[in-house]
Amino acid sequence: MNNKFSLKRYWLYSRAELMSNRRLYLLLMGGIFAMLNIFYYLPNIGESKIKHSESSDWVVYHNASTPVINSWFFLALFVLVFTSFSFRNYFNKGYSVATMMLPASKLEKFVFAAKFHLFIVPAILLGIGSLVNWMWTAIWDMPFNFFVMGTRFRIFFDVALGALFTLSLYFIGAVLFRRLHFLFTLLSLWGISFVTGWIGYYMAKLINFELFLHRLQIWANRIVLEYGEEAVVSLFRGTLEGLGILIISGMFLIAWRRYRKLQITK
Repeated sequence: MNNKFSLKRYWLYSRAELMSNRRLYLLLMGGIFAMLNIFYYLPNIGESKIKHSESSDWVVYHNASTPVINSWFFLALFVLVFTSFSFRNYFNKGYSVATMMLPASKLEKFVFAAKFHLFIVPAILLGIGSLVNWMWTAIWDMPFNFFVMGTRFRIFFDVALGALFTLSLYFIGAVLFRRLHFLFTLLSLWGISFVTGWIGYYMAKLINFELFLHRLQIWANRIVLEYGEEAVVSLFRGTLEGLGILIISGMFLIAWRRYRKLQITK
């Protein structure tokens, strides 16, 4: 059963997981909703009044940009920390025994963890943040501006792909490290960035970097003149998106291979 996937069994397992933790999830959603409302309320305790001209009336000014920034930061931090605990039950002896004894294959449990932490939770948090912003902008009689990316599908796809890439890094950390998942993942990413940065710096010193950039610019200008700027930008953007999808798929494979080897913690 560990190597097979049954849609019916997956549905039963998903329902059991959600129902057994429903109180925790409801408390978290309520706490996040309350916290976001605090973010909107505190910067506007004292309503500022501005006067556009001598003949105009005083207009109440509300600080809407600061709450939006704070809300995005809080939601992003929360979802990263929450993703880091995707496999927390497997590193606690009591919970790990109960989790592994559930009648579902490892593949079904892995798919549920990935879907729940990488897709469902971010979507719920985005909905809560949008709802809070809509409430306060309606109270203040201001335009709704929480989802600042607009309605263009390509922009939404690129932002969603970038978010999924970042969450996948912490998803791997959740299964690689046995404790302090978020902290160790953050430190690991910092260390990798530091090492790759120094490697890039010394590689740039070994080669004639200015000459390389000059030749690259000449080649890029030639391509733009031949095919048009819009076509080149679209090709470059599509290449980055395809590369991102491949890297994310690779990270899922790494996480799955590690997850398959998880055993009950002694």
